[in-house]
Amino acid sequence: MPIRILKPGLLCTVQDLGRPGYQSDGIPACGAMDRYSMRLANMLCGNEPGAAVLETAWHGAQWITESEILLAFCGGGAKWQVNDGELPSGRPVLVPAFSVISLVPGSRGFYSYLAAAGGFRAQVHQGSASTYIPARMGGYQGRALQVGDVLETGALKTMLAQRMVASLKSSGKECHYPGWGIEVEFDPAPVKEIRILDGPEADWFELNPGSGLQQETFAISVQSNRMATRLEGKKLRACEKRELLSTAVTRGTVQVTHDGSLLVLMADAQTTGGYPRIAQVAAADLPRIAQLRPGDRIRLKRISWEQAEDLYLEEERKLKQLERSIAMRFGL
Repeated sequence: MPIRILKPGLLCTVQDLGRPGYQSDGIPACGAMDRYSMRLANMLCGNEPGAAVLETAWHGAQWITESEILLAFCGGGAKWQVNDGELPSGRPVLVPAFSVISLVPGSRGFYSYLAAAGGFRAQVHQGSASTYIPARMGGYQGRALQVGDVLETGALKTMLAQRMVASLKSSGKECHYPGWGIEVEFDPAPVKEIRILDGPEADWFELNPGSGLQQETFAISVQSNRMATRLEGKKLRACEKRELLSTAVTRGTVQVTHDGSLLVLMADAQTTGGYPRIAQVAAADLPRIAQLRPGDRIRLKRISWEQAEDLYLEEERKLKQLERSIAMRFGL
C-alpha cells in the first residue's frame, strides 16, 4: 500500500522511537522529536509503538495514496486535508486509493506524524528505521524525502489494525473514520513552563536552576533544528573560568555555550559535548519543547528527580489506558 511524495514540505523523514544503546559508540539515538504524538499515531492505526512513521516539520507536505490505506495523523505542526477536505486528527481514517493528502497551516505546534497500518517500510540501522541525515543512516536512503519517493507499508498488520479496517470498510470514495478521537492537550499559555532538573555543572553559574534562572523567560530561536533547540534571552555568567572535558550528553540536556546562551539537545543530539550541563529537561516535557515554534517563549521550572519520575510514569499510565480503550472499541 504505497504512498507517493508529491511535495516534501520543509522537512519530511521516516522516524521511529530511535536507536538507544549505541551512544557509547558515538551513534546518536535519533527518533521522533515528539515521541508522544508519534506513539499516539501508531496506536490509532493498531501498530506497535515503535512502528516507522512519517515526521513532518511545519506544513506544505503533500502525498498521494496509491491504494486504500488506514492512516492516523497526530501532532500540532499542521492540519491535514484529503482531497481538499479537512480531516480530524487523533483518530483512525480509512483513506481511499488515489487520494491527495495535504498538510496545511496549523496553530499549535511544529511537528506532525502520519502513521499507516503496518508501519512504513524503511532501511534499518542498529535496530531502528529512524533517519539520521548527517550519517545518511536509516529511513529512506538516509535522507529527507523528496518529490517522487514512494514508501511502502508493511504487509503484516496486527489484529487490531485488521479490525479497524473491517469496521471502516466501505465501497464509497469518501474517507471513513469513527466518531471518537484522541485530543492532544496543547498549553495555551503565552509563556510555556518547561520543567528541568539540576545538571552536573549547575553550580558553575551565578544564575542557576535553583534560583534566578526560573525568573527568566527565553524565546525559541530560528536556528533550532533536530539536533538542538537554541534559546534566546539572558546570557549566563560563570562564577569562575573553568573548562569541561568532553563528556556524556543526551536528549534534553541543557548546555551553556561560550557566550552564555542555552542549548537544549534534542533527538539528533551528539553523544558527547564540552559545554557545561546546567540542567536536564524532564522526560515528560521533551515532547512539549519539541513542539515549540521559533519565537515561542518559555520559562524553566526546577523540579526534583522524584517529581520528574512521577510525571513520566503518569504519562506512560495515560498511554496504556488509551491503548486499552482503543482495543476495547474494536472488541479486543
